[in-house]
Amino acid sequence: MTSPSDGFVLGPDAPPVIVVEGQVEDKTVGTLWLVANDRRIPVKVSEGRFRKVVPLFAPVLRLWAETSRGGEPGSRSEPMTVYASGPRKPTGVLVMEWPDDIQGLDVEVSAVVRFSPDRLDGPTQTVRWPGVLKAPDTAPFEVFWLRGVGSGAYTVTLRHRGSPPKGDLQATLYIPDKDGLATRPLPPVRLGPSGKTVLARVLLPYGVLWEQQDWFSGTSEGSDTVTKFRLPEGVSWVERRADLP
Repeated sequence: MTSPSDGFVLGPDAPPVIVVEGQVEDKTVGTLWLVANDRRIPVKVSEGRFRKVVPLFAPVLRLWAETSRGGEPGSRSEPMTVYASGPRKPTGVLVMEWPDDIQGLDVEVSAVVRFSPDRLDGPTQTVRWPGVLKAPDTAPFEVFWLRGVGSGAYTVTLRHRGSPPKGDLQATLYIPDKDGLATRPLPPVRLGPSGKTVLARVLLPYGVLWEQQDWFSGTSEGSDTVTKFRLPEGVSWVERRADLP
Protein backbone atom coordinates (compact mmCIF):
# COMPACT_ATOMS: atom_id res chain seq x y z
CA MET A 1 0.00 0.00 0.00
CA THR A 2 1.33 3.43 -0.95
CA SER A 3 -1.14 5.58 0.99
CA PRO A 4 -2.01 6.55 3.60
CA SER A 5 1.24 6.35 5.53
CA ASP A 6 1.53 4.19 8.62
CA GLY A 7 0.53 6.20 11.68
CA PHE A 8 -1.51 8.72 9.67
CA VAL A 9 -3.74 10.85 11.93
CA LEU A 10 -6.99 12.26 10.57
CA GLY A 11 -7.88 15.56 12.18
CA PRO A 12 -11.27 16.18 13.84
CA ASP A 13 -12.30 18.74 11.20
CA ALA A 14 -11.57 16.47 8.22
CA PRO A 15 -14.15 14.19 6.56
CA PRO A 16 -13.97 10.78 8.29
CA VAL A 17 -12.67 8.92 5.24
CA ILE A 18 -9.27 7.86 3.94
CA VAL A 19 -8.20 6.88 0.44
CA VAL A 20 -6.25 3.63 0.40
CA GLU A 21 -4.05 3.19 -2.68
CA GLY A 22 -1.43 0.67 -3.68
CA GLN A 23 -0.07 -1.62 -6.33
CA VAL A 24 0.20 -5.35 -6.97
CA GLU A 25 3.24 -6.91 -8.59
CA ASP A 26 1.16 -9.64 -10.24
CA LYS A 27 -0.65 -7.79 -13.04
CA THR A 28 -3.07 -10.72 -13.52
CA VAL A 29 -4.77 -10.03 -10.18
CA GLY A 30 -8.19 -8.49 -10.76
CA THR A 31 -9.49 -8.31 -7.19
CA LEU A 32 -7.94 -8.19 -3.76
CA TRP A 33 -9.16 -7.85 -0.19
CA LEU A 34 -8.61 -4.81 1.96
CA VAL A 35 -8.79 -5.81 5.61
CA ALA A 36 -9.79 -3.00 8.00
CA ASN A 37 -9.96 -4.23 11.60
CA ASP A 38 -12.47 -7.09 11.33
CA ARG A 39 -13.88 -6.14 7.91
CA ARG A 40 -12.88 -7.63 4.57
CA ILE A 41 -13.58 -5.26 1.70
CA PRO A 42 -13.30 -6.39 -1.95
CA VAL A 43 -11.28 -3.99 -4.11
CA LYS A 44 -10.96 -3.93 -7.89
CA VAL A 45 -7.41 -3.99 -9.29
CA SER A 46 -6.70 -2.39 -12.67
CA GLU A 47 -3.30 -2.74 -14.35
CA GLY A 48 -1.72 -3.63 -11.04
CA ARG A 49 -3.11 -0.64 -9.12
CA PHE A 50 -5.97 -0.27 -6.68
CA ARG A 51 -7.81 2.54 -4.92
CA LYS A 52 -10.56 2.42 -2.31
CA VAL A 53 -12.37 5.00 -0.17
CA VAL A 54 -12.61 3.71 3.39
CA PRO A 55 -14.61 5.54 6.08
CA LEU A 56 -13.24 5.45 9.61
CA PHE A 57 -15.42 2.78 11.19
CA ALA A 58 -13.55 3.21 14.47
CA PRO A 59 -11.10 5.65 16.10
CA VAL A 60 -8.23 3.29 15.19
CA LEU A 61 -8.05 1.28 11.95
CA ARG A 62 -5.46 -1.42 11.31
CA LEU A 63 -5.24 -2.01 7.55
CA TRP A 64 -3.60 -4.37 5.12
CA ALA A 65 -4.25 -5.70 1.60
CA GLU A 66 -4.13 -9.34 0.61
CA THR A 67 -4.76 -11.52 -2.40
CA SER A 68 -6.05 -15.06 -2.59
CA ARG A 69 -6.49 -17.63 -5.34
CA GLY A 70 -8.98 -20.45 -5.21
CA GLY A 71 -9.62 -19.88 -1.54
CA GLU A 72 -5.96 -20.24 -0.65
CA PRO A 73 -4.09 -17.44 1.16
CA GLY A 74 -2.01 -15.25 -1.13
CA SER A 75 0.38 -12.37 -0.66
CA ARG A 76 -0.21 -9.77 2.01
CA SER A 77 1.00 -6.19 2.42
CA GLU A 78 2.66 -4.79 5.49
CA PRO A 79 -0.04 -3.59 7.92
CA MET A 80 -0.53 0.07 8.71
CA THR A 81 -2.51 1.92 11.35
CA VAL A 82 -4.65 5.04 10.91
CA TYR A 83 -5.97 7.15 13.76
CA ALA A 84 -8.87 9.60 14.14
CA SER A 85 -8.01 12.40 16.54
CA GLY A 86 -10.25 14.49 18.74
CA PRO A 87 -14.01 14.42 19.38
CA ARG A 88 -16.30 14.44 16.35
CA LYS A 89 -19.86 15.51 15.78
CA PRO A 90 -22.25 12.76 14.62
CA THR A 91 -21.60 12.44 10.92
CA GLY A 92 -23.23 11.06 7.81
CA VAL A 93 -21.09 9.94 4.87
CA LEU A 94 -22.33 8.83 1.44
CA VAL A 95 -19.88 6.98 -0.82
CA MET A 96 -20.77 6.57 -4.50
CA GLU A 97 -19.23 3.96 -6.80
CA TRP A 98 -19.14 5.51 -10.28
CA PRO A 99 -18.06 3.68 -13.44
CA ASP A 100 -14.48 4.40 -14.49
CA ASP A 101 -15.39 6.06 -17.78
CA ILE A 102 -18.09 8.46 -16.60
CA GLN A 103 -17.54 12.12 -17.54
CA GLY A 104 -19.50 15.34 -17.69
CA LEU A 105 -21.93 14.43 -14.91
CA ASP A 106 -22.61 17.09 -12.29
CA VAL A 107 -24.23 15.80 -9.09
CA GLU A 108 -25.34 17.15 -5.72
CA VAL A 109 -26.82 15.43 -2.69
CA SER A 110 -29.30 16.78 -0.14
CA ALA A 111 -31.68 15.40 2.45
CA VAL A 112 -35.10 16.44 3.65
CA VAL A 113 -35.22 15.87 7.41
CA ARG A 114 -38.57 15.34 9.10
CA PHE A 115 -38.02 15.85 12.81
CA SER A 116 -41.22 14.02 13.81
CA PRO A 117 -41.06 10.75 11.83
CA ASP A 118 -44.55 9.75 12.98
CA ARG A 119 -46.11 12.87 11.39
CA LEU A 120 -46.23 14.04 7.79
CA ASP A 121 -47.24 17.58 8.75
CA GLY A 122 -44.40 18.17 11.20
CA PRO A 123 -41.44 20.55 10.73
CA THR A 124 -38.88 19.73 8.04
CA GLN A 125 -35.51 21.04 6.94
CA THR A 126 -33.54 20.54 3.73
CA VAL A 127 -29.80 20.08 4.28
CA ARG A 128 -27.13 19.86 1.60
CA TRP A 129 -24.46 17.17 1.77
CA PRO A 130 -21.32 18.81 0.36
CA GLY A 131 -19.14 16.78 -1.99
CA VAL A 132 -15.68 16.39 -0.43
CA LEU A 133 -13.74 13.92 -2.59
CA LYS A 134 -13.30 13.11 -6.27
CA ALA A 135 -11.20 10.49 -8.02
CA PRO A 136 -10.10 12.12 -11.31
CA ASP A 137 -11.12 15.73 -11.84
CA THR A 138 -13.43 14.70 -14.68
CA ALA A 139 -15.51 12.41 -12.44
CA PRO A 140 -18.39 13.44 -10.17
CA PHE A 141 -17.86 13.67 -6.43
CA GLU A 142 -17.66 10.19 -4.91
CA VAL A 143 -17.91 11.18 -1.23
CA PHE A 144 -20.55 13.44 0.34
CA TRP A 145 -20.36 14.50 3.97
CA LEU A 146 -22.95 15.86 6.37
CA ARG A 147 -21.20 17.08 9.48
CA GLY A 148 -23.59 17.03 12.39
CA VAL A 149 -26.68 14.84 12.05
CA GLY A 150 -29.57 14.72 14.48
CA SER A 151 -32.70 12.67 15.06
CA GLY A 152 -35.35 12.39 12.38
CA ALA A 153 -36.44 10.69 9.17
CA TYR A 154 -34.01 11.55 6.36
CA THR A 155 -34.87 11.30 2.67
CA VAL A 156 -31.54 11.46 0.85
CA THR A 157 -31.78 12.62 -2.77
CA LEU A 158 -29.26 12.86 -5.58
CA ARG A 159 -29.74 15.45 -8.34
CA HIS A 160 -27.74 15.22 -11.53
CA ARG A 161 -27.10 17.12 -14.74
CA GLY A 162 -25.48 15.54 -17.75
CA SER A 163 -25.39 12.00 -19.12
CA PRO A 164 -25.99 9.41 -16.37
CA PRO A 165 -24.26 6.00 -16.36
CA LYS A 166 -26.01 3.30 -18.34
CA GLY A 167 -26.01 0.80 -15.48
CA ASP A 168 -27.22 0.83 -11.91
CA LEU A 169 -25.53 3.06 -9.36
CA GLN A 170 -24.24 1.49 -6.17
CA ALA A 171 -23.87 3.63 -3.05
CA THR A 172 -23.15 3.05 0.64
CA LEU A 173 -24.36 5.20 3.51
CA TYR A 174 -22.32 5.46 6.70
CA ILE A 175 -24.18 6.72 9.76
CA PRO A 176 -23.25 7.43 13.41
CA ASP A 177 -22.76 4.36 15.57
CA LYS A 178 -21.24 4.69 19.05
CA ASP A 179 -17.73 6.09 18.48
CA GLY A 180 -17.55 5.17 14.79
CA LEU A 181 -19.69 4.65 11.69
CA ALA A 182 -22.14 1.89 10.79
CA THR A 183 -22.36 0.64 7.21
CA ARG A 184 -25.64 0.67 5.29
CA PRO A 185 -25.36 -0.59 1.68
CA LEU A 186 -28.15 1.02 -0.36
CA PRO A 187 -30.31 -0.72 -2.96
CA PRO A 188 -28.94 -0.18 -6.49
CA VAL A 189 -30.68 2.62 -8.41
CA ARG A 190 -30.80 3.77 -12.02
CA LEU A 191 -30.44 7.51 -12.64
CA GLY A 192 -33.42 8.56 -14.74
CA PRO A 193 -34.17 11.45 -17.10
CA SER A 194 -35.85 13.52 -14.37
CA GLY A 195 -32.47 14.39 -12.88
CA LYS A 196 -33.67 13.48 -9.38
CA THR A 197 -33.25 10.14 -7.62
CA VAL A 198 -34.05 9.16 -4.04
CA LEU A 199 -31.09 7.16 -2.73
CA ALA A 200 -32.18 6.35 0.81
CA ARG A 201 -34.71 6.82 3.57
CA VAL A 202 -33.06 6.44 6.95
CA LEU A 203 -34.31 6.89 10.50
CA LEU A 204 -31.87 8.33 13.04
CA PRO A 205 -30.65 7.82 15.71
CA TYR A 206 -31.67 4.19 15.13
CA GLY A 207 -29.70 3.94 11.89
CA VAL A 208 -32.36 1.88 10.13
CA LEU A 209 -33.28 2.07 6.44
CA TRP A 210 -36.91 2.00 5.34
CA GLU A 211 -36.19 -1.29 3.54
CA GLN A 212 -35.00 -3.06 6.72
CA GLN A 213 -38.32 -4.75 7.34
CA ASP A 214 -36.96 -7.16 9.94
CA TRP A 215 -36.11 -4.24 12.29
CA PHE A 216 -39.79 -3.28 12.60
CA SER A 217 -42.48 -5.07 14.57
CA GLY A 218 -45.16 -4.41 12.00
CA THR A 219 -46.66 -2.24 9.27
CA SER A 220 -49.93 -0.31 9.07
CA GLU A 221 -51.24 0.88 5.70
CA GLY A 222 -53.73 3.64 5.03
CA SER A 223 -55.24 4.83 1.78
CA ASP A 224 -52.28 7.10 1.04
CA THR A 225 -49.74 6.35 3.79
CA VAL A 226 -47.58 3.49 5.04
CA THR A 227 -46.52 3.39 8.70
CA LYS A 228 -43.86 1.11 10.15
CA PHE A 229 -43.49 0.69 13.89
CA ARG A 230 -41.32 -1.05 16.45
CA LEU A 231 -42.51 -2.28 19.84
CA PRO A 232 -41.97 -2.01 22.76
CA GLU A 233 -39.75 1.00 21.94
CA GLY A 234 -42.72 2.93 20.57
CA VAL A 235 -40.95 3.94 17.35
CA SER A 236 -43.29 4.98 14.52
CA TRP A 237 -42.30 6.08 11.00
CA VAL A 238 -44.81 7.17 8.36
CA GLU A 239 -44.28 7.91 4.67
CA ARG A 240 -46.60 8.86 1.81
CA ARG A 241 -47.40 5.88 -0.37
CA ALA A 242 -46.88 8.01 -3.50
CA ASP A 243 -43.29 8.75 -2.45
CA LEU A 244 -42.31 5.09 -2.06
CA PRO A 245 -40.90 2.99 -4.90
